[in-house]
Amino acid sequence: MKNLTTPLFLTASWILASGCVVSIGGNEKTHQRQEVPKPSPVVVVAANTEDSATLAEIDAITKLAFDNGRRDGFMAVASRGGISPGVQVHLVNTALRSLSFDAAKVEVLVQLTQNPTFSPAAKEAILRQIDLLAFESSKTTVLNAIQERAKTP
Repeated sequence: MKNLTTPLFLTASWILASGCVVSIGGNEKTHQRQEVPKPSPVVVVAANTEDSATLAEIDAITKLAFDNGRRDGFMAVASRGGISPGVQVHLVNTALRSLSFDAAKVEVLVQLTQNPTFSPAAKEAILRQIDLLAFESSKTTVLNAIQERAKTP
């Protein structure tokens, strides 16, 4: 026993004297989940005055206080006939960033995909930013709506 005590004592003394610190458990900050950067929205330039007015309408909708009001406003624009590809892209960008709940985002995106004038530019905007939807089921619903749209001539 005496043979073991001396080396242990010397080792412990050496560790304490050298200033070596042993950490068990680590820092709490190292265990936090790092934020994944959000994709940049696609830039939209108005082609005419009608587009300018609709873009301003979409921007005004974002200033509404409640998610339900924003969703209803976006749904009205998404279902409107004859909206240009630029307006559709702006609608996608704005809805994904200003609506709080996935269900509301999905409703707007699905409504837009069902619009007869749904454009390839809007499709691309949705697909490039699909990670802004939090739930896998939400992503699947939107992708299914896009794929259903591709089946219809």
